[in-house]
Amino acid sequence: MKNQKGFVQIPLLIAIIAGVLVVGYWRFTQYQSKPGQDDKTQEFLQQQQQALEEAQKEIDKLKQESATTKEKQEALEQKVTGEQQKPKPQDFSISTSEIGNYIGGVTKVNCSNVEGSGFLMNIDVGYVTVTNDHVVSGNSQCAVMPEDKNGETLGHFQLNLSSPYEWNPYTDIAILKMSISPAAQSWSKPITSLNYNLSNLKSCPSKMLEGSPVIVIGYPAFGKQQVQVQGYDSSISSRQVTEGIISGYDTAVVRPIGNLSYSNYYVSAKIDSGNSGGVALSKDSGGLCLLGVATWLSLGNFETQGVVQNIHNVFYAE
Repeated sequence: MKNQKGFVQIPLLIAIIAGVLVVGYWRFTQYQSKPGQDDKTQEFLQQQQQALEEAQKEIDKLKQESATTKEKQEALEQKVTGEQQKPKPQDFSISTSEIGNYIGGVTKVNCSNVEGSGFLMNIDVGYVTVTNDHVVSGNSQCAVMPEDKNGETLGHFQLNLSSPYEWNPYTDIAILKMSISPAAQSWSKPITSLNYNLSNLKSCPSKMLEGSPVIVIGYPAFGKQQVQVQGYDSSISSRQVTEGIISGYDTAVVRPIGNLSYSNYYVSAKIDSGNSGGVALSKDSGGLCLLGVATWLSLGNFETQGVVQNIHNVFYAE
């Protein structure tokens, strides 16, 4: 409002000065038309002429200032309008409610000499557990005991290690069919009734942006507790959800250096031994998506680094 008032006052001031110019000019012409003017009259005319010239300069200055002020105002108005029209940044954080339907699809993988994580999928070959190959490789038997979102065990299911299914031999992935363990027939839920919601979750784009949110679900070593049950040593592993972001890309796996079509991901979400084979989720403008398979690696001098195998290398390799 201050600038607008200024614009009203400036034309009024210019009009007043213009009036002075007109009157001065008239008086100047009147004095010039009379012969025999004395020195005082001549001095007056000179002063009047000087006043007119200064008034003209002031008018020119006011016009210039008015134009400059108007340009500044227009620039500020354009800036404000541009900021108002900018799209508001979207919130890509992942909420608890968004992952609730998928947590029950992640299971602990128990093998004869190692433990890891896996997740349940219903795909073309049937009902399977997806895990890391290094978790099950070299073991005589492995099993999963899926839990619902409340932690209730739904059964004991053996993994068929004799015929793993792989889309891509260059990934650390084992896709294994399941069957109810003979000793658990009486209390295990049917395989068809387990949580396969991850099968319906869309895959993330083949290269998610750095900084994109990441959720890792699995059974890491830091969630394992040693206990005694009826005098016997045992252990209890709890499912853990960790969060972070995509911090970079593992490009060494991509052709022509490697054998894969897409980069894997380095993530800041905490991944420990035991997380291997668990699921990693992310989110973009299209919503929650399946990022890939969490794999624990020991890299660097002081830090362990979590790697997520790109879901497009796992299921959709060229």
